[in-house]
This record gives sequence, C-alpha cells and structure tokens, in this order.
Amino acid sequence: MRPFVCFLALSVVCSLEAQDVRKVSYPAAPRMTRADLWFVETARNPKAALVLCPGMNASGEFMVRDSRWQDFARKNKLALIGLSFASPSGDLFSGHGYTFPEEGSGDILLSAIRKEFGKDLPILLFGFSSGAYFTELFVQWKPERVLAWGAHATGRYEESPREWPPGIVSCGEKDTQRHGAALMHFKKGRAAGGKLLWISLPNCAHQCPEELNQFVRDYFEAILHQRQSTKWVDIDTKRLLTESEALLQPSLSGCLPSNKLLEPWKNIHHP
Repeated sequence: MRPFVCFLALSVVCSLEAQDVRKVSYPAAPRMTRADLWFVETARNPKAALVLCPGMNASGEFMVRDSRWQDFARKNKLALIGLSFASPSGDLFSGHGYTFPEEGSGDILLSAIRKEFGKDLPILLFGFSSGAYFTELFVQWKPERVLAWGAHATGRYEESPREWPPGIVSCGEKDTQRHGAALMHFKKGRAAGGKLLWISLPNCAHQCPEELNQFVRDYFEAILHQRQSTKWVDIDTKRLLTESEALLQPSLSGCLPSNKLLEPWKNIHHP
C-alpha cells in the first residue's frame, strides 16, 4: 500500500475512534450554566436510549466511557448518553435548576435525542444523587417516554406520584441523610401502583458501587427482553409473594421483571 493511502486509511480509523465518544453542547435553559450531552456510537439504529445521570453538576463522560455500560448498550442495541448538566448550587438547593426537567432540561434531552437519532426513542434512565433526583422528576414529568429507570441515593420523595413505569429505587444503608427519603419514594410509588423494586445496600454510604450498576444492567435487560411474568417479593423478608399478596401490602412489596433476578436481588439487598 502506498504511503499516502496508508496515511489516509489511518486517518479514517483515527477519525472513527475520535467520534466514538463525543460531547454536544446545547443552549442552556434558564437557571442552567451547562447543557452538554455525551454520546457514544453503540448502535446504528437504536431501539431505545440509555441515559446515565451523574451527581450534582458532574459530567456523565466517565460513566459512558465505562466499557461495561458500552458493552451493555451495544448488546441491547441502545444509544448511550451521558448527562452533563449544571446549575448554580443555590438554585438546586432551592428547588430549581437542571434537576427539574419541566424548567427546560427535560426538553433539552428530548430534543437532543430526536435530533441525533431522527425519532423520539423510548428512554432508560439511571441516576446517582442529583442525577437520581433528575431521573425521578423526569419519570414523574414524562412517564410515557420511559421504559424503565433506576434512582440511587436521591434524598427526596414525590408527594403525589403517578403509576410510574418499572423502576429501581435504591440507597446505601449508611447514607443516613438520604436513605429514609429514598425508601419513602419507593413506598409512595408502590402505593400509587408502580411496579417498583427497593434495594438497600449494606455498608454503603453516598456512593454507587459496581454491584448495583451490574444489577441495574440486568434489570434493564430483563425489561427489554421480558418473556416471563413479573415476580413479587417482600422487601423485608425477601420471600416471594403472589400478586394478590402484593396488592394487599403494596408499600412492603417489590416487583422483579424476571425470576432470574431473584437471587441477585437477595444478594445485594439488606432489609
């Protein structure tokens, strides 16, 4: 091969690799200081978008660069997106800013998905801390767009929940400032009829361990390829329940989209 042709071929390869993970900046909404999204080329014609949402004012770049999330997205033909929104801390602590999708951040995400992929893809959301706050409020705001979701260490609960799409609410048992509110969010969501699952992680403070990330991936995969009937569990005793038993005690029962998740859930959940 001639040197120029070799150089050209190498340039094309390098260009493709550089485009594998890319940042796109959008005009920020009021009370936002940054509106960036990180996209990963994991599927040519994705059937859904997986949106990963980091903690307060953080960038989701490190999440979407994780090979485990990339492999999961490729395997399941998902677009992979990392949220990188920011707002002044004073606004966030006073009930405004990017964590409230109805104030503009939600429209930025939905418009970006439509522009990047040419259609309104259904969404899988997983968030930690303020990212979990955004996740929960997005689900409340646009439940019809969400296939499934996970919110870890949120520290808030919805006063008037709807019957939400399937989701995981989780928190570390040593994250004392947030554990009670997270559990309340789960209980209220279940009382409203949502098919939710509660996970309390033992010896875990305000962090997001890989064992939870893996369970979330398995949970999302079960939702995407659901062929079995859902299973109900008692979140205190971990025993299986019938659907009628779960209906009698909704705030004490969780929902698994697959029986294959029963043992993994038992292993990471500490009542």
